[in-house]
Amino acid sequence: MTGGKDYGYPSFSIHEFVKRPKKCPKPPVLEKYRDDGRKYDFPVYLTDEERLVPMRLKVSAGRIDDPLTYEAAFILDGERVRGVGYSDVSRKQYYNKAVIPKGWHQNIIDPNLDNSDANRNRHPELVDWTVTDFADFLNKVCILWNVDLGDERGLL
Repeated sequence: MTGGKDYGYPSFSIHEFVKRPKKCPKPPVLEKYRDDGRKYDFPVYLTDEERLVPMRLKVSAGRIDDPLTYEAAFILDGERVRGVGYSDVSRKQYYNKAVIPKGWHQNIIDPNLDNSDANRNRHPELVDWTVTDFADFLNKVCILWNVDLGDERGLL
């Protein structure tokens, strides 16, 4: 989708889907990704209602031994509405405030807004976010987006 307005979920619903408890139907499987990377890509479901809302969690490591290459995306009905990533430098737009802060940040994406709207993809800093390895990153992303992986780790 390129320009908002036709997305099937209003802005407030997107926020609610992200914060409501979700579960993974079975423990995710770690897959090979590129040469030195790994990834998870699995569906998640709301735990408190029977309505099926298509959601996925995608978590990747460009290089499994380098946490700064890790990324995550929360997909709602085929559209990325949240992300987590790392930026080596702060990126600014027209010498104004930081658009993407240095360090870990969360993308908060609203497909209802036009691409030219600065609020379509915001990048707030994830304060005190440190990652030790890929399992730690997956756990922190699941806590951030309220996803229970359904394995022995319980609600993450």
